[in-house]
Amino acid sequence: MNVTAEKIHSEQYDVVIVGGSFSGLSLGLFLGNAMRRVLIVDAYSPRNEQSHIMYNLIGRNETEPCSLLEDAKAELLSFEHVTLCHGTVTLVSGNEKTGFTVAYSKFDAQKTNIEVAAKQVAFASGVKDILPQIEGIETFWPEHIFHCPYCIAYGIKGLPVAIYSPNEEAYMMAKIINKWTGDVLLLTENKVMLSDEELAELARLDVAINTSEIVKITGDVGDHIELHLATGERIRRRGLFIHLPFHLNNEALLMQLGLAITQEGLVQVNENYQTSKAGIYAVGDMVTLLQKVSHAIHSGNAAGFAIDHVLSMQVDDVA
Repeated sequence: MNVTAEKIHSEQYDVVIVGGSFSGLSLGLFLGNAMRRVLIVDAYSPRNEQSHIMYNLIGRNETEPCSLLEDAKAELLSFEHVTLCHGTVTLVSGNEKTGFTVAYSKFDAQKTNIEVAAKQVAFASGVKDILPQIEGIETFWPEHIFHCPYCIAYGIKGLPVAIYSPNEEAYMMAKIINKWTGDVLLLTENKVMLSDEELAELARLDVAINTSEIVKITGDVGDHIELHLATGERIRRRGLFIHLPFHLNNEALLMQLGLAITQEGLVQVNENYQTSKAGIYAVGDMVTLLQKVSHAIHSGNAAGFAIDHVLSMQVDDVA
């Protein structure tokens, strides 16, 4: 392996952003417009890169996510003081008072390792969804496996769907999703204790309940899936809603920095999106359970506002 190393301590950025999906690019755009020198290091692997459509973004409803990301990158490239790099951050050290050193590895032929200086650092590297251990499920993710009804349900209105929710969210998910279709099947694996009132309400809404376990998923991508149940039953649906767990991307680096993590597994931030370590910020899906593109964009703007105010009030040392 041919690995080269550069130490470019003369490269001084106002902000290094770790991650370049919706929140990171939004933050970069805000800071670029604020005349800040910014480096965005991105692995080019957004959470929704396989999704064909997204909803609920004003002016861009029913847009392909990756198309919007490409438009955003093109806007950022118009700033000579904003740099986008394809790579991964390997180390962040230092503090707000003395400044930070950020090491990253470029995804080029030489796998170049670079170190730069930054006044502030922001994490926008997101989360990774964890699919349940069901045979065949990866083939149908995310075309037929959905974790957010607000992101897709309008696009499959009136079609037969299933909800896989062997926990206390089962009733809530059924109540939310039945607005889009009258053919809803709730799969609970016999792990959910629904009250008599809840059962009566689901019956009123014509929500069917099946307590069997899903052991396998087959089907025709783009058309339908078949749920193979432990009872031997096979059920044809357009899609399956699952509330997926997730883990933080760059978790080892976040732990190394000693950033506080919430009980929900998110990076703890204050109202300005600053983490528990001064000078380090976090935005997007890694800081909230409201994991929507619109909220990711908002968090980037809000953090940019706060960061620019902090930088504006700093007094540089004069030699």
